[in-house]
Amino acid sequence: MQGKEIPVHSFISGKLFGEDHFVIRVIAVFLLAMLFSASGSRAESKSVLMGGEPAKIAILEMGVYNVVLSSDGLGALSNVGQETEAADTDKALAEGFDFKAVAKHALDKYKEKLSGVKKWQMVSARELGKDDAIGKFAQAAKDNENKIAGSPSPERYKRWTQADDLPFVEVQWVLCPTCGDYQKAVAEAAKQFCADAGVDGVWLQSNYLGYGTKGVSKFFSSITGGSGQGTAIVSVVYVLIDKNGEIAFSTGKTADQYRSEDSFGMVGGTKTIDKEMMKYQMDALDVSAKEVAEKAAK
Repeated sequence: MQGKEIPVHSFISGKLFGEDHFVIRVIAVFLLAMLFSASGSRAESKSVLMGGEPAKIAILEMGVYNVVLSSDGLGALSNVGQETEAADTDKALAEGFDFKAVAKHALDKYKEKLSGVKKWQMVSARELGKDDAIGKFAQAAKDNENKIAGSPSPERYKRWTQADDLPFVEVQWVLCPTCGDYQKAVAEAAKQFCADAGVDGVWLQSNYLGYGTKGVSKFFSSITGGSGQGTAIVSVVYVLIDKNGEIAFSTGKTADQYRSEDSFGMVGGTKTIDKEMMKYQMDALDVSAKEVAEKAAK
């Protein structure tokens, strides 16, 4: 499935909705994605990582937001209730949906698909045995959160699950057009990590999970209230920073959205967030990893 791009600023309009209404902002993102298709452009520099030389890159963050959002019908309305429970995944686990497993799947899939692109060797930062360097990066990112525009809640990290217990960095804020000081701080921390860990770059990624109607069902969703055939939807925001602290490749001012290849039935825009849904989310992440790797290779 061809990925769509959605404006990163749709994720960060805190002044309009407030930090505690993040879910509404994401719903807006999904609605916007239905209207706009991407041109495929990316913010790229003349980084050594894009020149085709062998490079070792550490995936230093792979996070999943702890809510699976519906963009249609009654499901969209129920997201507000899910948002309040985002810090507690016990309910989802009871149905078989494991955010930790989904985050790990994303890490493994991106490591697999990006390895070999431009002669990159992708590894989880945990594989390097440089826990002190990871801790230093995590502390630097946290210490500089006061530079994020709009002052998002310092408690928001509790709403995220990280693969391999990697550091928390909500990548939308790194790429935020009005967050230049925070971007510089994260880039400097990444540069220091590269020096400490002996790698050529770091990959940071945030993933937002969701689902919605497709095809004819999507066309008639306003009439059916979201009933019909649906697919899992993942929105990914990523940035690759090289050992010089330069952004080599990223989603730029847009987030990428991808749909699962497999579809399922919905009633009223809702589907149980269970083990079956976890399979569809992993499928959508597979699609995203494949297509992001193809873009990186260009």
